Amino acid sequence: MASKFIQYFIKHSVITNWVMILIAIAGIFALSNLNKRVNPKFEIERVNVDVPFPGASAIEVEEGIVVKIEESLRGLEGIDKITSSSSDNWGSVRVEVTPGYDMNKAIQEIKMLLTQ
Repeated sequence: MASKFIQYFIKHSVITNWVMILIAIAGIFALSNLNKRVNPKFEIERVNVDVPFPGASAIEVEEGIVVKIEESLRGLEGIDKITSSSSDNWGSVRVEVTPGYDMNKAIQEIKMLLTQ
């Protein structure tokens, strides 16, 4: 069956060319209707809190800073997930905000809690 189909298009080259032209036009039409953006809009849904602690070990950073920051942020509205890491001289807390929650409000609330 497939060989008859191929043989038909080999014998009728004009029809083959018209089919190719129709496929090309359909491709150009589809390409022009694609939703594309050069600079797409996206929202960053996380806040990083980085804290330097010169001269401290990773354990001191974790116990002295990171755990306290995590505890103060727990229960805050709009917070989806909190992850943290500690290393010598440095602590980092990553706060993932619930999608759709106002990022400006979340940042202000985090700043307010951390400056207390």
